[in-house]
Amino acid sequence: MNGNPACLSNTTSIAQGLVSPEMEISALPRAAMNRNLIWETRILADQDTANQGLPSLSNCDSLADLERRVAETCSLVEKTLEKREEKEKAMKEKERRKREERTRKEQRARERREREASVTRQTERRNYREEVNNPTSGGGETPSQTSAGAEDRQWLCEHYKRLCRVKFPCCGKFFPCHRCHNNSGCLNDNSKAREACYVECSVCSHQQEINQDAQTCARCKTKFSAYFCSMCKHFTGTDKNPYHCLKCGICRIFKDRSFHCDVCNVCLDKRLEGRHSCRENSGHDECCICLEDAFSGCQILPCSHKVHRECAIAMIQNGSQLPNLSPSSIQSDKWQ
Repeated sequence: MNGNPACLSNTTSIAQGLVSPEMEISALPRAAMNRNLIWETRILADQDTANQGLPSLSNCDSLADLERRVAETCSLVEKTLEKREEKEKAMKEKERRKREERTRKEQRARERREREASVTRQTERRNYREEVNNPTSGGGETPSQTSAGAEDRQWLCEHYKRLCRVKFPCCGKFFPCHRCHNNSGCLNDNSKAREACYVECSVCSHQQEINQDAQTCARCKTKFSAYFCSMCKHFTGTDKNPYHCLKCGICRIFKDRSFHCDVCNVCLDKRLEGRHSCRENSGHDECCICLEDAFSGCQILPCSHKVHRECAIAMIQNGSQLPNLSPSSIQSDKWQ
């Protein structure tokens, strides 16, 4: 074409089908081949540059799929949390209903116990008022003594008329009185009433400390006894007219029939006033039978000797007779 015999001969040969394309390319001059390679390299480089500047379609699809999956996961988490909250609310509501039902049952049981205790207290108070309003006189019997069941329900022991029990530090148990405690087998079998520390109501079983207000139960307001001495911690009835002698420091009985001798330092029967042998502080003499202290509970003989009532009765029953001891002096118990 340009007058080059080589180019013309090659073109003619290709046109005639005598030479294959591979042979034709190999037959091209080396300079032409180099130019073609450079051109193809530039085209590929331009394509790479374009691909780096704009995301491909496959990358866009991957991002959209990732966003969709994240949204689905968040929705699943929210649903799971909602179900968990609903389940927790249901459990809390169920537990609340159980607590309310349990509270209602306890309230009903407590009201039933209070009604029963109220009926018992009313019965005890009515019987107690009858006992107080009709004290024993001339050997007569009180309404509580006419029925063994009523007596057992009111008085806890044969020693004192009280509606309470007392506790001593030595054994920590409650007993109707200090005499019952001393007869219970406790090692400390010589406890005094003033050594008690707590009192328990026999109606509602409430326990409280023995103080100036201990005559009445702090819970049910039951009066434990008609007579109460906070100094001696003594609970008993009023049928024997008990009183607290400040000079003796203990509780005595038959206040209207007693006087305190300052020389003997003891309370004596008024029949002995001016008719007994005074000796200084003779009130603390020993019992002439058992030789134990007779100050807190004994019989005073006209000769000023002291003897326990129980000791005198036991000796007479065994066939012995004490001098100057008449049956009347034994029957008149002077001390609680």
